[in-house]
Amino acid sequence: MNIKKWMFFGALVSLMILLTAGFSYKENDYEKSQTVIALRNVAHQTLLISGDSTSPVPPVAVMEPDKYEISFNTIVSIHPDSMVNSFISSFDDYTD
Repeated sequence: MNIKKWMFFGALVSLMILLTAGFSYKENDYEKSQTVIALRNVAHQTLLISGDSTSPVPPVAVMEPDKYEISFNTIVSIHPDSMVNSFISSFDDYTD
């Protein structure tokens, strides 16, 4: 595998760890709504960083009570530092 594939794989693993660790407590409906909005913003920022300002952000899937999945309809470039910054700013803006 080349370095870009390893970076992409590492970013995906990091994303899953962040999602699992970040949502390890029980949320009420309001908190879940805030979480979904913040995750949609992260997906939107990821698309923008990839140079895609026209693709819609698909709905965030709730996999289990505290596990969420962000998907994309297009190929995106994952930039780990930018994604972490997107998570931090989105959750600061959209959650209590």
